[in-house]
Amino acid sequence: MRWVTVLVIGGCATPGALPDGDLTVIAESKGILVTSTGAESYALRFSPGELQMPKSLTYRDTELIGATQNASEESGVGVGLFPAWNAIASELLLGRAQLGAVSSTATIELAGPAVGRVRVAWSIAYTCAGGPHTATGESSFTVFPSGRIVDTERQINPANSILMGVGGACGIYQDSYPESLYFPTTFWTFAGDPSANVDDHDLPLTDPNLGTDHRFSVACARWPGFAVGMRWPNAQSRFKYGDPTYNPFIHDYLPDINTSTVVDASLPTITTSLRLATGLACADLATGIPTLDLALTVADAPVVIADDGIFRDPTPHHGRFTVRAEGTGIPAGWALSLDVGGSDLVRVTRTHDNAGFYLAQKTGDDGGLDANRVILYFRDALDPTDTITIEPM
Repeated sequence: MRWVTVLVIGGCATPGALPDGDLTVIAESKGILVTSTGAESYALRFSPGELQMPKSLTYRDTELIGATQNASEESGVGVGLFPAWNAIASELLLGRAQLGAVSSTATIELAGPAVGRVRVAWSIAYTCAGGPHTATGESSFTVFPSGRIVDTERQINPANSILMGVGGACGIYQDSYPESLYFPTTFWTFAGDPSANVDDHDLPLTDPNLGTDHRFSVACARWPGFAVGMRWPNAQSRFKYGDPTYNPFIHDYLPDINTSTVVDASLPTITTSLRLATGLACADLATGIPTLDLALTVADAPVVIADDGIFRDPTPHHGRFTVRAEGTGIPAGWALSLDVGGSDLVRVTRTHDNAGFYLAQKTGDDGGLDANRVILYFRDALDPTDTITIEPM
């Protein structure tokens, strides 16, 4: 067993060569850009427009994000309330003339090299159900060098008050849709061949025998040689097919969209976890996407994974402590956020000695949930028989 002393001041420490590489998050005139290097290199670009949501995701020299010219459909990446509005990248926002003022603020909370996070606070004014409303929310995108992306939709308030019925002109529609129901959704829409997409049983999502109401909590969008695996907190997700040019994977906030005539003024937090990888069956890809019930034991206390995909330990540490996995273990490419009492040095070792098995990152005041903490990103899975020892110095 070998000890490694790591200086984390300045934000970066790389003991050994990491095959996963690292990542950077920078603000550019073209929009915020996330770049991950290494085995699963990818780039995530945010819009520089009024709604600064993701507009591009490239992997293996392929653009993955798909869009439609139909303003009523899910398009790109975001959250929406049918038939009133979609909070998506400005470049994809059709039906803009039927909306009121739209705005957003994108904040880089974590800039790498271990973990990145971009938080987008947005606002959309619209008219629906006979009156003016303003939808607001926060969309947070946490990114890891392993090819994992966690989209967390928090504090989504679709209207000023409870919406009881569509009636009259509504948001992106100029016409009356008195029989329409409200569908609050969050979605990722991909390009590619719809017939290649499968659920975690490798059943094609375009199979007519599954029906249009086939629900799942895990699915994969596939291209030749690679795939994007997706996991949601419950089996309220569906795939909408019919247009051969784009592939919307949709998670419904409400369990039955056929009776969703009333929408509350606030919606629960929803997390969509994604993983980019090559050459894996969907079921195998899904096992590498952490579920939100995973837990670590940090200094003999349980720490559950947060809704942004990071294990965040609330306890300050001033001396040596250990980290172990609960249950069946933690999949590769995981991160732990720690309070080490302001220390600029940590010493880390692992029972199963792996040279270059982690990245360290110290955050500043602008780190959001992780302000003034140390984040450790671990390349390898954590087996229940393994022990990591961390000592602030």
